[in-house]
Amino acid sequence: MYSDTFAVASSLESEPAQRADSCSAELVPLCTLLKEDFVTHGSTLVSPGFWALAAHRLGARVDASAPPLLRGPLDVLGAALASAVDRLWKVRIPRSTRVGRRVRLRGHGFMFLHARSIGDDVCIRSGTTLGPLCSSALSEDLPVIESGVQLGSHTRVMGAVTIGHGARIGDDATVLDSVTAGADVRAQHTPARSTRRSRARQLRAPAQR
Repeated sequence: MYSDTFAVASSLESEPAQRADSCSAELVPLCTLLKEDFVTHGSTLVSPGFWALAAHRLGARVDASAPPLLRGPLDVLGAALASAVDRLWKVRIPRSTRVGRRVRLRGHGFMFLHARSIGDDVCIRSGTTLGPLCSSALSEDLPVIESGVQLGSHTRVMGAVTIGHGARIGDDATVLDSVTAGADVRAQHTPARSTRRSRARQLRAPAQR
């Protein structure tokens, strides 16, 4: 009886934390979001990824909900921080890119992350480029990175493609077609247009030798 009561009480106590953890980044207070990013990046102030996300989140929050009297000064602060991050580590995240929670930018920078959205718990490594195939500024022409995705170093995800939940894209891969959830895509001599095709090439390769 006592164990049942304790279990019910524990579940009731954990429900608010679970609801808070599942909230989208737009609904979480900025300070809470920055603390979460700080922990995600190893609780160190020398992480380029933390500062890149801080600059992006500040700028995006200013555009979305800053009071009119504070919008000007906060906009200048956000732009200055983003410019400093770009000069120091060559990391650019346009304000229009929707970035989820607990995103980790690993490595020493050199990233251009122009996407329609980046989900929760995504890991992105140095040298990654996300963007349109041409100079189009339409959001429909940008990639979508779903939650739990891992992008290897020097990965290029271009165009209106979707990288499914939990997919892993290897180092130096170029992705031009959507990738299914949980798939594992590795670099090929030709662009990785789909997971099934890349796997088929790997299976046929030994037979051709």
